[in-house]
Amino acid sequence: MSENEEDETIARSLYWSNDRACEVFSTDHPARKYLVTFYETRGEVCGRDIDWPNHPRIEQEWESKLLKRPFSFSLFAYIFLGYSLTVEEWFDVCYARSVSICEEKRVAQFAMQQELIEECRHAAERDNNAEILRFLQLSQALLKLGIQAIAHRINMTFDEVLEHWGQDSISAADAFIQNNSPRKSSCNEK
Repeated sequence: MSENEEDETIARSLYWSNDRACEVFSTDHPARKYLVTFYETRGEVCGRDIDWPNHPRIEQEWESKLLKRPFSFSLFAYIFLGYSLTVEEWFDVCYARSVSICEEKRVAQFAMQQELIEECRHAAERDNNAEILRFLQLSQALLKLGIQAIAHRINMTFDEVLEHWGQDSISAADAFIQNNSPRKSSCNEK
């Protein structure tokens, strides 16, 4: 199988799984809400650091105390929201009551993500950056929906999931810094 054929097969699998989730699950089901919100939010917040016709550049930069380096909203969006999402776990018996490796990573990074959002919020409030403040609300709501979807599937509460797989923001940031080149994540498939 050529590389292009393999990419097409993967893409078909992702779309099939996501379409199936939207057909099978009711509109208030956590997996469907997460999937739909994910693609809506990703489409709205990713790529906004680029000045497009009819879409001016929207960005917020700050010095992250948590990561000990300059950071930006666009980098946050690309790293934590700019990947392809599928809810295959909802259809795979192996994951019916467990958490996948990528889900574990998302849960482990949740506290760090929330702290980065707060750092960005302070910078955006200081700079009166209303669009970034709106993007932060969308991003925060999406990240919470992701944990709620996992919790629903494995029959745990939101807090139980965070307690079991979550890390404090400093531990997550240390792991992120140690392992990170922003484009290196095996769970952020493009």
